[in-house]
Amino acid sequence: MTPPESARHRPTPMRRVDPGAVPASSAVTGDTLDLLAEFGFDWGSSLVGRDFTPYRPRMVVELDQENGNTFGPESRVLEFPVSWLLDDFPELESFKGNALMQANGVVLARWKDSFDFAHERCPGGVANWTLHPPTIGRAHNLLMLEKFLDHVTSFDDVWFPTLSELFDSWEDG
Repeated sequence: MTPPESARHRPTPMRRVDPGAVPASSAVTGDTLDLLAEFGFDWGSSLVGRDFTPYRPRMVVELDQENGNTFGPESRVLEFPVSWLLDDFPELESFKGNALMQANGVVLARWKDSFDFAHERCPGGVANWTLHPPTIGRAHNLLMLEKFLDHVTSFDDVWFPTLSELFDSWEDG
């Protein structure tokens, strides 16, 4: 039976609303940065090359274990680094084989320490947390997040931009 015309899926043109990219599970290849630049993306957030400082990544173009790797030119794409330690999923989800699951108090202490370090020692830095609604949205995790946000918002000079807003205000240098 063929569905009526009104029920058929019609492909719609893709429209990029946000000029940034966050590949699922930080899945990147040697071509990712070039593809992001080619398709007009301004920023990415999937690499872990730094902790709290955005940067323009350079891909390895030649591996050399004896003399060190050779890197290509800086990407046009600005990278807002991520960290598995600032991601709620690995530490708050229970799934087969996950040895990383931590008590909320441990995660809260790590998140506060990470924020405090960035605030005190990385002027102009970016602390980029990755929060998954099905994970952080559980009651016990929301309580932890509220405590964390109470801590962060106790500082007058903290800003909560989107990554696109951050990109618009970023100056290389």
